[in-house]
Amino acid sequence: MMKLIVWAQDRWSSPYNKSLRYLPFGLCLKIGPRVMANEANALRLVERHTQVPAPQLIGFAKDGLGDGYLLMSRIPGVPVDAVYYRMTYEERAQLTKDLKDHILQYRQIRNTSPYLICNTLGGPTYDHRTDTGDVWGPYRTKDEFTNMLTEGLEDLRDQPPLSALYKKHHRIFFTHSDLHYSNLFIHKGRLCGIVDWECASFKPEYWEFTRAVWSFMADRQREQNYRLAFVENYEEELEAERLIWSKNPVY
Repeated sequence: MMKLIVWAQDRWSSPYNKSLRYLPFGLCLKIGPRVMANEANALRLVERHTQVPAPQLIGFAKDGLGDGYLLMSRIPGVPVDAVYYRMTYEERAQLTKDLKDHILQYRQIRNTSPYLICNTLGGPTYDHRTDTGDVWGPYRTKDEFTNMLTEGLEDLRDQPPLSALYKKHHRIFFTHSDLHYSNLFIHKGRLCGIVDWECASFKPEYWEFTRAVWSFMADRQREQNYRLAFVENYEEELEAERLIWSKNPVY
């Protein structure tokens, strides 16, 4: 397997992402230091417990230099962000409906770890959204997680809007954690795949929404599309997150 992976690494490349290699027979190889066992396990869980269209895991390996190799099936279609500008209003509405259905499905995946907030293997979570070196946790309580988010804003924790993150009850759900339109694939007007599960983890329920909005902070239309993809209302949490983004910007 490793010999095949190394050989393929030098022969195929992706037009969208240099860490990807599109192989024959409908396969795709993801390579790099950020390719971890957590993503492989996330794909395994999604396939086992849902009907969410995601790459099918073929195999995972890590070399002695720290690079991970994730072999999986290739998703058809194109990234939504490549065609969003020419999608009809009906197609955009359908995309939101499809995304809503998939989110509801993978939220049913259960956490079997002793930690409350963690990656799919019970370990630290990788996420571009925080300024703690991308890796944080795991945490046994929601407050520990929220304290990390609000570090440097201790004097504001007891006041709105940050107090909502502490005082409101939040369920902990399986979360993709990076629903950027580049990770949503569309084919014939329908959402046909969700890719890039490297940040998948168990997090407070609002995180999937606010994390997605963070990806498009200046685009109110896309923000509304994400809002409609959730049954719940997370406006208080979004207001709190906006304050955190302004005080502790992460790029």
